[in-house]
Amino acid sequence: MNRSTRFKPVQRHADYLLRDAGMALSHAHEELRRQEESLRQLITYRDEYGRDFRLHGESARDGAWLRNYQIFLAQLNRGVEQQKTVVNECRRRAAEARSKWETASQKARALDNAVERIRRDEQRGEQRREQRLLDDRVPGDDSLD
Repeated sequence: MNRSTRFKPVQRHADYLLRDAGMALSHAHEELRRQEESLRQLITYRDEYGRDFRLHGESARDGAWLRNYQIFLAQLNRGVEQQKTVVNECRRRAAEARSKWETASQKARALDNAVERIRRDEQRGEQRREQRLLDDRVPGDDSLD
């Protein structure tokens, strides 16, 4: 078995690791997208709620209603801050997944390049052997006929 053939299982393993890292990166980006969308929705809701209060709520409301509004708005603001923390954590995980994918990609490429060099060396060696065999055959040698 030649060297390039012996590397095939190693190449398959590197490809598997690369594919696995790619899937993890894809999942991390999808989760980040979902969490960013949740944050956008929460901010939109908070902003609309505040705008509605400014337009309609300042008149004809009692003190209890105003306190409840302030409490609810404070909860919305805490929710926005918490969601920002979640988004930042998702960004960190996505960056980590990208780094792992890049590392796996570099290793797979390096291995592919090394195996390709080995394969070319093997082909050159085989061509040299064939040429030597042809060169060893001298014209007029009756033992070869």
